[in-house]
Amino acid sequence: MRAIERSDMATTVQDAENLPFSRWAILAPLAVLLAFLWLTLMAFPHDDDVWFAWELRTRGLLGMLEAFYRELAGRFFANTVIVLPNMIADTLGLPLLSVYRATCALMLLATVATAYWAVGRLLETPPPTRAFLAGMLSCALIAGAPAPNDLYFWVSQIGNYTIAALVALVAMIRLFDEAPLSRVEIVALAVAGFLTAMATEMSGAILFVIVCGARRPYPLVLAAIAAGTLIVATAPANAVRMGVYGQSAGGALIAFPMAAVHECVFLAQRMATPAVLAWLIVLGLAARRPQADPWRPLLTALVAIYAAFWIGQLGLGQYLPPRARSHLHFVLVAGMSLTMVRLAPPVPRKLAVAALVLVLLTPHALGAFKSVLLDRPALQAAIDDRLQRLASAPRDADVVLPPFPVRGWPLVTSELPSDPAHWRNVGLARYYGVRSLRVQR
Repeated sequence: MRAIERSDMATTVQDAENLPFSRWAILAPLAVLLAFLWLTLMAFPHDDDVWFAWELRTRGLLGMLEAFYRELAGRFFANTVIVLPNMIADTLGLPLLSVYRATCALMLLATVATAYWAVGRLLETPPPTRAFLAGMLSCALIAGAPAPNDLYFWVSQIGNYTIAALVALVAMIRLFDEAPLSRVEIVALAVAGFLTAMATEMSGAILFVIVCGARRPYPLVLAAIAAGTLIVATAPANAVRMGVYGQSAGGALIAFPMAAVHECVFLAQRMATPAVLAWLIVLGLAARRPQADPWRPLLTALVAIYAAFWIGQLGLGQYLPPRARSHLHFVLVAGMSLTMVRLAPPVPRKLAVAALVLVLLTPHALGAFKSVLLDRPALQAAIDDRLQRLASAPRDADVVLPPFPVRGWPLVTSELPSDPAHWRNVGLARYYGVRSLRVQR
């Protein structure tokens, strides 16, 4: 039996070495990832980041979490992550902006590292091929996501979605492996599940479906996820939140068909994403041996995505925003990857070059290239100027800020309003200790 296993592994490695990729192919995904990494070094605190930091400063961490649980949302995990850069900067005496940007860069690198680990679980490949496949998977997860700007350039959404998305991807890849989890892995997944279930109202449900969809459901993990989900679901602030965003007019009944409609739209958008298509092509070229029960991972992912859309329709009465759909994107990519490996469909080798072209032409990748090559100098100067004006303004000043010269994806997706009474302006004014501020129009 061991001789057969060694023979199978040798065949798999030989197949991987014969893939139609030159050693230069890795330059395509590497260029995309370096552009995104460069942009994280221009990220800056805004919107919820600043408001949460003000609350942390006035109430302390526990007071802030308790107040938000009653008044805003029961997202204990996310609300804590959002203020981590502030706590680290204050504790270590470091510049907040440097810590903030380092946090964003580390999350992007964590996604790349997770992709490298996932490829190792999916396929037996030599290091050069594994690095290339990990780069392509990273591009599918990062550039192919509906809103990478929220996932990697905004700590507020890192706390709400990015970390939970990575945990869901790791859980799915590992749980659908043939090897059972060790005791350490069970405890680690239970802890991660409990914490990230308190990231958003849907993150616990997604993980719960993933664990149930695996061949070996783990009671401790399910119980931990359920506990975290219950904490979020019973938060008094949920009623306030739903009152602000609006609920589904027909309640749970109308949410069932609407969730199906939302999922169909989501799937159509994801399957038309060049980076996703590129990843499936190269994965199909690398997979060589069909396995039993190939559709189970994809079906599990689809059920988890449906559950998330149902929760979103019930609570918000609308299609989930792009940052939430980015979380679902990770689940879908994991499900499609596991199914593709198990099916091992015949993929024409001529598509290898097409995959490299597709990943470079992904809209968000093109946006990252434009921002790095054309917009970066003016935008970097404007960001530094705005932060300097706020930091040096007198406490009783009415600050008028010049608008950003470059707006839109990926860093400045929304400008501050011209109304000083807007909640975003009020939060920023309180944090910097000025009387009021607005952006000049």
